[in-house]
Amino acid sequence: MNLKKKIALLLSIVLVITSVFCVCFHVFANDEIHFTFDENTKTLTLTGSGRMDDYSQDTFNQVEWSAHKNNIVNIVIDEGITHIGDYTFCRETSLENVTLPSSLKSIGAAAFAGNDKLMDITVPDSVNEIGDYAFGYNYDMTLNKDFVAYCAFNSTAQQYCIKNYIAFDTPFAETKSDTAVILGKNWQSMWSFVPQTDGILTFWSTGTSDTFGLIYDADNYVYNSSFNIMKKSALAFDDDSFDDNVNFKVSYAVQAGHRYYLAAKYRSEMEDKGSFDVHITFECTKHLYEQTIITQPTCINDGEIEYTCSVCGYTYKEKLYAFGHSYVLSSFSNGIAGVQCESCDAHYEIPFIDYVNKSNPILDVVDDNVINAKDYSRLIKMFK
Repeated sequence: MNLKKKIALLLSIVLVITSVFCVCFHVFANDEIHFTFDENTKTLTLTGSGRMDDYSQDTFNQVEWSAHKNNIVNIVIDEGITHIGDYTFCRETSLENVTLPSSLKSIGAAAFAGNDKLMDITVPDSVNEIGDYAFGYNYDMTLNKDFVAYCAFNSTAQQYCIKNYIAFDTPFAETKSDTAVILGKNWQSMWSFVPQTDGILTFWSTGTSDTFGLIYDADNYVYNSSFNIMKKSALAFDDDSFDDNVNFKVSYAVQAGHRYYLAAKYRSEMEDKGSFDVHITFECTKHLYEQTIITQPTCINDGEIEYTCSVCGYTYKEKLYAFGHSYVLSSFSNGIAGVQCESCDAHYEIPFIDYVNKSNPILDVVDDNVINAKDYSRLIKMFK
């Protein structure tokens, strides 16, 4: 077999394999990174190491996977890749899910911008550089109010979100006690809080440092390098009402499902690095109850049910009243009807003759409100 025929045969085998597995395979300009696209799962997967190529607002439609651009639902970037290029995944109209590696160091400008169906992204702690409009923007490059970034406390991603008014999810510790870590002048350590129900949120600090605490509405705060300007947009704030006038204690009535930010800083601008302890409590004004039956009621005995708020743990109990017997016909023989409770062993007998030409809801099997031969005949057939 000559060389041309061998090459042709090899190419045909590759094409067959590709068509069988519905996967497209390509190489970047950076030959250390490759991508595949699975037609079945609509998943674009990038593998390799190093930095992905950068694009611009004029060239982002020239990405190597441009033929699949409108069909990509999932993007998976494997470990080893350190940089997502500018405009790399801009305006992927079907994109819904993104998985980023812990090796990632930077996300380029507009890397995930313009993806209306992308509602969230989890940014690894390793990311220390994020370009303008990197994520959280609609096709027309306006903020997507439904988008949420899951990111670490005091991380680059969290700071990007705060400055660009992109909702972030950095929850307070489950123990309800955490540590504010101050990294610079007027630095605000911030957490997100989304209550499950309406209630009173209280946020306070402890220790010897002179501290300042605030509660912001995630939708209506104002970001500014000047703390005095930013403070004015807070829902509530305090700097000296608790524990010898150095710690703060601030409370606010919050609404179920709405996002709030808790912020803590040093009161003095002179203090630019350090840490102090902070705490939260939440008092429900509208409980979310889960029910637990302690004792089942019976036909003749009362039971008991316990209600426990899944948010604050408040409990109370109520009586479950006995529901009484539920009698039905169980037999008919020799003119005697047997009656049995559906829920327990209670039973009794009814002589048919005692109710002839009278009314009895159990014996009235023909539903004409009077006991007569028709009922007797039907009863015989029912229990023959």
